Amino acid sequence: MGPRLFSVDEELRSDCTLLTRLFHYYQGQKWDAAQNSRIIFSKNYRSTQEIVEFVSTHFYVGKNDVIEACGNVPAPENGHALKFHHVRGNCQLDASSLTWFNRQEVTEVVEIVKDILKNWPSTWGSKDQPSICVLSEGSQ
Repeated sequence: MGPRLFSVDEELRSDCTLLTRLFHYYQGQKWDAAQNSRIIFSKNYRSTQEIVEFVSTHFYVGKNDVIEACGNVPAPENGHALKFHHVRGNCQLDASSLTWFNRQEVTEVVEIVKDILKNWPSTWGSKDQPSICVLSEGSQ
């Protein structure tokens, strides 16, 4: 069980991730080191080159070579290394862990992972559920 966070005042309650809070805190500071601070992954060993380039370009600093794809992960036989799914729903706060989640998104992810396992390409070797990586936008 993780640490419990709480605040006496409702408006001070933690409603976003620690990384988000740190980012906004440092961006609010006046000194150069704080203004230029970022937390960026530099290597990814679990995703295809296409996925790493997409994430690097669209979610980090706008360049496709910032994060190195070092795992030599082959793309699926159909050539589609990325799949996008739009899921409606509302984020809910789990009171016991103070974690935000979207129940509809969880259900959709489960179905997608089941489909990946069902249609596992032979070029990937034996089915390996822990090797499946799901990226999801986090927002509250």
